[in-house]
Amino acid sequence: MQKKKNNKKALVVGSVVIDTLFDLSSNIRDHINVKDGVLGVQNLMFTAQNKKEYYGGTAANISYGLGLLKQKPILVSVVGKDFALNFEKHLEKIGVDLRVREDKNEFTANFYGMSDTKKEQIGVFLPNVYGKYVESIPLSKILTKKDFSQIEVAIFSAGTSKSITNHIVEFKKKAKKGSIAIFDPGQILMSTYNKTMLKKSLEHADILIGNEVEIAQIKNYFEFSFEEIFKLGVSNIIETQGEKGSILYTPKESKKIPAIKVKKVVDPTGAGDAFRAGFIYGLLNNFKIEEAMKMGAKLGSRCIQCSGGQNYTVF
Repeated sequence: MQKKKNNKKALVVGSVVIDTLFDLSSNIRDHINVKDGVLGVQNLMFTAQNKKEYYGGTAANISYGLGLLKQKPILVSVVGKDFALNFEKHLEKIGVDLRVREDKNEFTANFYGMSDTKKEQIGVFLPNVYGKYVESIPLSKILTKKDFSQIEVAIFSAGTSKSITNHIVEFKKKAKKGSIAIFDPGQILMSTYNKTMLKKSLEHADILIGNEVEIAQIKNYFEFSFEEIFKLGVSNIIETQGEKGSILYTPKESKKIPAIKVKKVVDPTGAGDAFRAGFIYGLLNNFKIEEAMKMGAKLGSRCIQCSGGQNYTVF
């Protein structure tokens, strides 16, 4: 008997970025001016050992990981004239279904990051054409009814508070019953969200995912307790903690998922995105949520052993 084809798809909505990364010769913390426990005036200068450019962006990194795992994700984003040079072929080669809006007069978004000797990082995001158009593109103009019927898991990773909220609300209205929406606000929380918009995004999410800094911001700055988040409709909260692993929170309990130890961490860039790709792969293939997180840990461990967020392999 012929095996039934699995038509489950993943939708990844968010940023496609060209990364410029600097490896510092010192630790970021050592440069911060603190005296007697008080933060002073900052005027920071760092010396880099080298400079490298990579393909990046939260959504592109997640799509790359899913592509490596043969899942053929749909990637929705906005790109500039430089995307078609090599970036486009790079993603198409591993099976990413590109549904991007291209502006041939402007440039793709840029990320400038500095990683120190402790593998801690500071970054600057320059949205370029992505910031100009991401809020004005409804999913219904990009996805067909068939697409919506096949999407099992959708993740909304990076954008603006308006774009993420609009897209996640639209997805839940048009997607099939039982589809999973993952809210991944990432590092834009403090720069674009207010409590009203955050609440609206949470109300339409099934899973909230963020690193320990982002989860702390939601709890402390925006003053949403886990109990309140669960009451809004979120069923699972996932907190990633780098080398310490990740934690799954449910209304009833919390579970610690360990990280995969590696011999050497080369670059932390994109590790969280690789975790998300592995996690989504698990959900698409009917893993229990803890097992899906373990798959995320495996892919994250592959990523940190390479430079950049789209240079690792799974073979």
